[in-house]
Amino acid sequence: MGEDPEIEIKRKIEEAIHRLISIEQKNLQREEEAIMKENLNAQILEFERKLKIIQQKNKETKLFMFVGSIYGTITGVTIYGVNCLYNEEINLEMGGVIIIGSILIGTLIGGLTSKYR
Repeated sequence: MGEDPEIEIKRKIEEAIHRLISIEQKNLQREEEAIMKENLNAQILEFERKLKIIQQKNKETKLFMFVGSIYGTITGVTIYGVNCLYNEEINLEMGGVIIIGSILIGTLIGGLTSKYR
């Protein structure tokens, strides 16, 4: 036997409403996922920008340290040369210490200059 037409129509209306609700929930989920994707993309772009800044600073620091080590080498060799002329003797141990110390100090000064400039 067939159902009462009124009951059958009400049941079909309820099914249609249920399908509409589930479709709307899926649409809301998709919108939320799209918003989350946009937020994640914005975060990724921000992190990439920060990474570029850090990489640029690292390059600058290395450059300053390299230039500092060159100036340290020149200074150390000059000090050692003047010391050898003044004492009229060549002392390789002291020369090595002076030159290496000057390189290290120049590198340190170069690194600090790039950090605090």
